[in-house]
Amino acid sequence: MIKSMTGFASLTHEDERATVGVPIRAVVAEGADRNRLWDAHAAIHEQFAAYPSKTTRIIPVARLTPITG
Repeated sequence: MIKSMTGFASLTHEDERATVGVPIRAVVAEGADRNRLWDAHAAIHEQFAAYPSKTTRIIPVARLTPITG
Protein backbone atom coordinates (compact mmCIF):
# COMPACT_ATOMS: atom_id res chain seq x y z
CA MET A 1 0.00 0.00 0.00
CA ILE A 2 1.30 3.46 -0.89
CA LYS A 3 1.06 5.71 2.15
CA SER A 4 1.89 9.11 0.63
CA MET A 5 1.68 11.13 -2.56
CA THR A 6 5.49 10.93 -2.70
CA GLY A 7 5.16 7.16 -2.87
CA PHE A 8 2.55 7.49 -5.61
CA ALA A 9 4.78 9.89 -7.58
CA SER A 10 7.69 7.48 -7.24
CA LEU A 11 5.56 4.54 -8.39
CA THR A 12 4.35 6.39 -11.47
CA HIS A 13 7.70 7.98 -12.41
CA GLU A 14 8.38 7.35 -16.09
CA ASP A 15 11.49 5.24 -15.50
CA GLU A 16 10.34 3.39 -12.39
CA ARG A 17 9.32 -0.21 -12.10
CA ALA A 18 7.73 -1.87 -9.12
CA THR A 19 7.08 -5.45 -8.18
CA VAL A 20 3.76 -6.76 -6.92
CA GLY A 21 4.37 -10.46 -7.37
CA VAL A 22 5.49 -9.61 -10.91
CA PRO A 23 7.32 -6.56 -12.30
CA ILE A 24 4.84 -3.83 -13.23
CA ARG A 25 4.79 -0.37 -14.69
CA ALA A 26 2.35 2.18 -13.27
CA VAL A 27 0.78 4.91 -15.41
CA VAL A 28 -1.54 7.60 -14.05
CA ALA A 29 -4.99 7.15 -15.56
CA GLU A 30 -6.71 10.30 -16.81
CA GLY A 31 -10.13 11.47 -17.93
CA ALA A 32 -12.81 8.87 -18.58
CA ASP A 33 -10.36 6.01 -17.98
CA ARG A 34 -9.50 7.38 -14.51
CA ASN A 35 -13.17 7.92 -13.69
CA ARG A 36 -14.11 4.38 -14.74
CA LEU A 37 -11.27 2.89 -12.68
CA TRP A 38 -12.14 5.03 -9.64
CA ASP A 39 -15.82 4.07 -9.84
CA ALA A 40 -14.92 0.36 -10.08
CA HIS A 41 -12.54 0.69 -7.13
CA ALA A 42 -15.10 2.55 -5.00
CA ALA A 43 -17.78 -0.03 -5.85
CA ILE A 44 -15.57 -2.80 -4.47
CA HIS A 45 -14.06 -0.80 -1.58
CA GLU A 46 -17.02 1.28 -0.41
CA GLN A 47 -14.97 3.07 2.27
CA PHE A 48 -13.28 5.03 -0.54
CA ALA A 49 -16.51 6.29 -2.11
CA ALA A 50 -16.75 9.39 0.11
CA TYR A 51 -13.10 10.48 -0.31
CA PRO A 52 -13.70 12.81 -3.30
CA SER A 53 -16.23 14.83 -1.29
CA LYS A 54 -13.56 15.46 1.37
CA THR A 55 -11.06 17.17 -0.93
CA THR A 56 -10.89 19.64 -3.79
CA ARG A 57 -8.23 17.70 -5.68
CA ILE A 58 -8.77 14.81 -8.04
CA ILE A 59 -7.57 11.64 -6.36
CA PRO A 60 -5.08 9.97 -8.72
CA VAL A 61 -5.51 6.42 -9.94
CA ALA A 62 -2.71 4.36 -11.44
CA ARG A 63 -3.12 1.67 -14.06
CA LEU A 64 -0.69 -1.20 -13.33
CA THR A 65 0.61 -3.16 -16.31
CA PRO A 66 2.83 -6.26 -16.07
CA ILE A 67 6.23 -5.88 -17.72
CA THR A 68 7.02 -8.84 -19.93
CA GLY A 69 10.19 -9.84 -21.66
